[in-house]
Amino acid sequence: MRDIESSSLLSGMARCKHCTGPIEALGRDYSRRQGRYYGCAYHRKRGTSICHNAMRVQQDVLDQVVLKGLSDVLDEKLLEEAVERALEKLQLSQAQQQCRQAFIERELSLIEASEKHLVDAIARGDNMDPLLARLKSEESRKKDMRAELNSLTRSAQDIELDTVRLKRDLRSRAADAKSLLQRQTSQARQILRKVLVKPLSYEVIEKNGKQGFRITGEGSYLYLLNGIASPYVVSPTGFEPVLLP
Repeated sequence: MRDIESSSLLSGMARCKHCTGPIEALGRDYSRRQGRYYGCAYHRKRGTSICHNAMRVQQDVLDQVVLKGLSDVLDEKLLEEAVERALEKLQLSQAQQQCRQAFIERELSLIEASEKHLVDAIARGDNMDPLLARLKSEESRKKDMRAELNSLTRSAQDIELDTVRLKRDLRSRAADAKSLLQRQTSQARQILRKVLVKPLSYEVIEKNGKQGFRITGEGSYLYLLNGIASPYVVSPTGFEPVLLP
């Protein structure tokens, strides 16, 4: 809970792309600068031999960049497009499962027919040992296939969704999340921690002779889907790179 209560939005949330060190918040007395800044902890503590990323970015500037990026990916249109893509994958998965189910059902019919022939051969007094071995093998195969068929049937039932209800609930949750982003830092941090798949990546870049920074991240809509949809319907999203000269 300690990092959730931090007064800095990105403490523990971002790492330097140049050295993988954590991005830290620097206080008002840092190098006699005014305001608060973010910078690479490894560069500050270990020097340029470990990391050459000496850039310091004002805390409020970087916070706003990240909050805007997060708000953008919670956009209703983007969210619905992501759900549509996920549902397409889900429908493909269902079609593949149905093909597999049909194959297993055919195989079970063949196994049962084979078992009947084996039992008849045993009743006639044919060579017992190989017949019994084959019968045991077919019975084991039938057991495995029935277990897989039951699993496929349960899975098909689990992923049936009301897409209209799903989109409506997602719109509501996305709106709530965007509203929370503009409130206290602790609330924004909780949303950021739920969205991120891994820490944000911070790097120094140069464009048109000017030095700036880029911060990127990878996240998931899973936290919005929790409780209203199957875990199959998950779509990753990302923060767009941002350059500030």
